[in-house]
Amino acid sequence: MGANREDLIHLHGGYKSAIEGAGYIPEPEVSLSGGCDPSVRFIGSHISVLKPYLFEGVPADKGIYMVQNCLRTRNASTLFHEQPNPTYGSFFTSLGGLAVPGSVNEVCSDVFDYIESELGVPRDEIRANIRSEDTDLVEACTESLSDSCLAYDTKSDEYYTHKIGINGVQGRNFNIALPSSADGTYEDVGNIIVINEGDKEVGVEIALGDTTILKQLKGLDHVLDAYDINLSDKIPSTMRDKFKDAAMTSTVLFQEGLRPSARDNRSRILRTYTKALTYYKLCYGLELEELDEILCDIAERCFSTEGDVSADILGFVTEYEQNLSEDNLISKEDATVLSNLHIAGVKL
Repeated sequence: MGANREDLIHLHGGYKSAIEGAGYIPEPEVSLSGGCDPSVRFIGSHISVLKPYLFEGVPADKGIYMVQNCLRTRNASTLFHEQPNPTYGSFFTSLGGLAVPGSVNEVCSDVFDYIESELGVPRDEIRANIRSEDTDLVEACTESLSDSCLAYDTKSDEYYTHKIGINGVQGRNFNIALPSSADGTYEDVGNIIVINEGDKEVGVEIALGDTTILKQLKGLDHVLDAYDINLSDKIPSTMRDKFKDAAMTSTVLFQEGLRPSARDNRSRILRTYTKALTYYKLCYGLELEELDEILCDIAERCFSTEGDVSADILGFVTEYEQNLSEDNLISKEDATVLSNLHIAGVKL
């Protein structure tokens, strides 16, 4: 069974309804590239938006929540290579929250209630991957789950700790895993984190990913299959996820008004994703019209936007292709692109 935008909209709405019903108040979404957190290039998690409340205090009796679009660009370094295939997509939406200090037991109860009642996963099928020495987290989980639902100490210590991006502030977490409806295989869909500044607890964070949840609920092969995108059959199966990733990331950042350039890190990262589109177009013999159709499909199906940025993206793709044909190199990345095109037998 596949997934589509309506599934994502329903998932976002269900989270809002359930968490607001539990007493959390909403926090407005921010732009991916707005720069509200100077420690990151793009908003990679809702905690970037909520960091001030770790020091100012959560402005609610119980907690706040948000549904925040996020972008993590670790895939950028592998876009021009067939392997490895990305485990996650660069773009996703975080279903997040920040609760008052000392409330981890209640937060766990709220999240497990949401998973059972809204997502339809029986409570005895929820798994908590947890470190046994985090006794407060263990106690919070066992108040809501049977002990058989807890998997103890199966990972390295790094798996159970969380970096917040603030000196002196760190988190301890357990990860929530759900079974795939296809084969029952468990994969993590998010975590609950107790955040401390030194010895002082400053908040409890909820962090769930929409595409990871939908992958498990729908039994999808990859998180990027959560987005219903029509791709050309010319694109081989080994590269379809990378193609989706490059096209979606380019689209969402162009929609935010960002353009590829060497001006700053954000623009340079976007330039890498759009260069990848040129690379795929040339490697797999896509016509400009075919790429345009894919980009328009993404804008409509994934973001439901009226503003069409496909023409702007294609303008960059065309310009970069011309630069490659003229051997107009400006970076090592360009040299990699040209080398890979040569290996693929592409003549410019």
